[in-house]
Amino acid sequence: NLPAPDAAYIVGLDTTLTFPDDPAAQISVGSLPMQSSFQVQLGFGSRRQGMTNDLRTIIDLSESNDLFTVEHDGSTSSFVLRPNTENRIGSGVLRVRFTHASVTVSHIINVVKTDDILQASFHYPIFPGSDSTPVNVLYQIANIGRYEQALVKSYLLISDQSTIEVTMEPSLVTVAKRADRSN
Repeated sequence: NLPAPDAAYIVGLDTTLTFPDDPAAQISVGSLPMQSSFQVQLGFGSRRQGMTNDLRTIIDLSESNDLFTVEHDGSTSSFVLRPNTENRIGSGVLRVRFTHASVTVSHIINVVKTDDILQASFHYPIFPGSDSTPVNVLYQIANIGRYEQALVKSYLLISDQSTIEVTMEPSLVTVAKRADRSN
């Protein structure tokens, strides 16, 4: 007799997804995935057994809140997790169980979207700590007709309240107007 498995694993899973048409999926650096491929394994102490292609593996979406789907991709021996097609955001549970074993594994999956683009100004030239506090006013320097400079950074605000910096994103166009000057 084989020993009973003592653990189950989901390997390679991204737990935050966005939609293909969302700006967070289209940026060149730091983009959010539109899908996630993963494998399933059973653990027997220090040994693991692949279960992705085993018919006894059950993908349980009963607590997914209909936010995502999972399909088996036989060509890559993976499961593929995708967000819903109605652009609904939120969290749901992906659970994997087995018909022949009592172990399960689950992960919370977050489906998010871009809510806004934010910009913040920081002191320039940069010095230690200058990028931790945004600057709202640039002051004149010693009445010589010159003003402090600022570096403007742009961020995508994601629906889970996280941000992704997109300052250097080639597809981002920022239009600035001349700021009012404070004396």
